[in-house]
Order: sequence, then C-alpha cells, then structure tokens
Amino acid sequence: MPTDWADKVRAAITNLDKKPDRVLEPGKALGIIDDIVEGKLAADEIAMIHGIPEAWIDVTLGHITRTAQGAGRVLSLAGGGWYAFQGHEHPYEVAPGFAVAWKKARDGQPIFRR
Repeated sequence: MPTDWADKVRAAITNLDKKPDRVLEPGKALGIIDDIVEGKLAADEIAMIHGIPEAWIDVTLGHITRTAQGAGRVLSLAGGGWYAFQGHEHPYEVAPGFAVAWKKARDGQPIFRR
C-alpha cells in the first residue's frame, strides 16, 4: 500500500506546532524541516545556520520520524522512511512524496530562521 505522505505530514506539522515545550520552539523546528526538505544545505550547515547544536537537529528529526513512521527508529527510504542521512557534508535525502506533501502543507508559511 502506498504511503499517504499528506496525512503523515499534516500529523507531523500538527505535532511540532502543538508542543511548544520542546528543545526548539515550533516555528524554528518547522524551519529546520523546511531546509531539510529543500535539500540545498549540507547536514552540518543546518545547525550552524539556525544557530543551534547539531543534536537539536536530531531531536527535531526524531519528532517527525515518530509521527510519520510511528516509531523513533529511522527507516530506510526504500523501507518507508521519510529521510536518509547522507553524511555531514551532504544534504539529507528526503522521500519525494514526503517532500511534495511538506512543501504543499507549508506553502505560504513563513520560514523561520534565527
């Protein structure tokens, strides 16, 4: 059965947006995922640009992973995961369906940086 990325993205955005008591406030967390989905920044650049520790990126990715996959363990893209780490000097690879659904859901929303 194909993955309903639109449903998973809506759930992930709602999850981030409704829980402001996390390491990152919702707008900043959404902006980080915007950057990851855009795919123009290397993994190690994202934390630097947002002025946060790299560990906070992992925490934010974990929030999306738990919501989108139902578990905290990252699945491979072939196995239904939404992203894959390609190394610190490379952008994350994002499942095409997730990227399309994320961009559509975030269309017109402000991108938060610092």
